[in-house]
Amino acid sequence: MRTSQRKNFISIAFSLIMVAWLFPAQCIGADWVNKWRIPDPQGEVRLASALALAVDPERERFYLADGIAGKLHAFDFKGQHLSTFSGEGKLGVPVSLTLQSSGRFWMIDRADNALLRVIPEQKSLERFPFPLQGKDAMLPHKVVWHSSNGLLVLDRLSGQVLALDDNLKVQGRYGSGCVDVVSAAGTVWILQDDGKVVNVDPKGTGTISKIDLNAALQRPIALERSSEGQLLVADQGLAQVLVFSPEGRHLYSIGAKGRGVGRFNSPRQVVVLRSGTHAGAILVLDEVNRCVDMFVR
Repeated sequence: MRTSQRKNFISIAFSLIMVAWLFPAQCIGADWVNKWRIPDPQGEVRLASALALAVDPERERFYLADGIAGKLHAFDFKGQHLSTFSGEGKLGVPVSLTLQSSGRFWMIDRADNALLRVIPEQKSLERFPFPLQGKDAMLPHKVVWHSSNGLLVLDRLSGQVLALDDNLKVQGRYGSGCVDVVSAAGTVWILQDDGKVVNVDPKGTGTISKIDLNAALQRPIALERSSEGQLLVADQGLAQVLVFSPEGRHLYSIGAKGRGVGRFNSPRQVVVLRSGTHAGAILVLDEVNRCVDMFVR
């Protein structure tokens, strides 16, 4: 190969690599594309961390918890920043949040092992700490509000999902080796570290079904269920979101390793929008990239 040809070949190869790195990762077997990233890389908002995400479909807002800075940021569905809430420095280290009703949240504060009940617009914050020792010891990792069953907490100490009553006392335990829990289709869906998804009804017979995910997962961290019954699993080892059929058959994967728009370094949470202008869109929270990406068709 002549020197000029070799230089052209290297130039083309380098260009292809840069295009693959800069442009959004596309799904295999689907036509998803990246719509936006929040915070806007060119905007004024900068995050110290990105640890939790919640959606308020009634107000068409996203809420993003910055655990290191102890702040809760609000964005609209266009990705524009609306407001910031810090509870006058009392928010601590928020690592999980769930919407109880429009504008009202439950959060986990890792700083003092507590649940927080928060109404940002009223600057209201109530704190409910848990002991780390004794028979009532609990290390809450994720909190979920179930419309008919109340609070569910993934407890790292027991590896189970705990159903709490109005006094925040445990009234039910579900799963084993649990890594995530979501509320969808009127029931509760639990991702376990053995690659199984367990569907339970806290007010019914308990376990409804167990689904084996037929993919070689490395470090599954987050679960979501679409309105069509598909299961979405964020895997930090693969740096992808894997999409499964309701029976657990792997359909395709979203994303690839990287920092560019539409790529992941450490996906921590995945959310499917169930209503509104962008119903069906997928949101992926990335802890290392400190952002949320929205994917649409």
